[in-house]
Amino acid sequence: MKVIKIEAFGGPEMLSLTTVPAPVAKENEVLINVESCGVGGVDILLRKGLYPGLDNAGFIPGMEIVGIVNSVGANVSEEWISKRVYAMTTLGGYAEQVVVNESALVEVPEKLLSDQALSLGINALVAYYSLQRARLSEGERVYVRGAGGGIGSLTVQLALANKYEVSVAPTAALQRGKLQHLGVRNFIDLSQWEGDDQKFDAIIDPVAGSELAQYIALLKDNGVYVLNGVAAGFPNADFGMEFLKRFQSSLTITCFSLNSISADDIRSSLSQIFHLAVDGQITPYVSKVLPFEEAVEAHRLLESQTVFGKIVLKI
Repeated sequence: MKVIKIEAFGGPEMLSLTTVPAPVAKENEVLINVESCGVGGVDILLRKGLYPGLDNAGFIPGMEIVGIVNSVGANVSEEWISKRVYAMTTLGGYAEQVVVNESALVEVPEKLLSDQALSLGINALVAYYSLQRARLSEGERVYVRGAGGGIGSLTVQLALANKYEVSVAPTAALQRGKLQHLGVRNFIDLSQWEGDDQKFDAIIDPVAGSELAQYIALLKDNGVYVLNGVAAGFPNADFGMEFLKRFQSSLTITCFSLNSISADDIRSSLSQIFHLAVDGQITPYVSKVLPFEEAVEAHRLLESQTVFGKIVLKI
């Protein structure tokens, strides 16, 4: 079968189309014929060699797929066969066929396209659980960094659905137009920020990077900072000093990863999210669908930061 491998750490050109033996479903596993695989920020980190615990190249990236169940292993119901499913993978998603544990499967509703399901997937789950950890109440203020990105745009939608007051940074015209269409009214330029009366109850941050520390000043007393990604790289080593400087404000910083959520909870939450999309309460944005063989271009496009929504590779 065809796969995309990271042959060496570096730029998009390190992605290589090659062939490997097809996998076989073992006990508690299913074999999926992949229709589409998602391209996300974590794939960029993997390709650059920045993902913790992966020190050697030569692996297949890709953390989420949608496809049709081809076969099942022992202890798995044959009722799964021929169903269209979404699954998170432990790497290996850039492939024509993927084997996953049955516990990873979420059936995709008929009214939801494969590309739309992928545009939700990991991004929507991270947004959903991050907002839970922010402990917001109706009417409270949340600032979303990277609001034009996959996680950010879904955080905005879910926050608005919960009737929180949402603010974002000024952004490119395309992204700003999309965000305004979703209902965002507050675009805040930090260079013109006027102080305490504009502070936030929570900040959701999938960006991180060297600028993280300056956002801490935007939190109210008892505010919550949820760090759920590092799209701009890891923050400076001393960023925590900004929290300590505001010791008397009783701020909370929490890091969030889906790895901390049980498979049962993920299946239940994602099923709810899929049905929110089917009911029109949130909108799955697909920025670009590219042929599987154009993974290099997909990575270049994602890193250009000119897209709004998910980039998908179609097999």
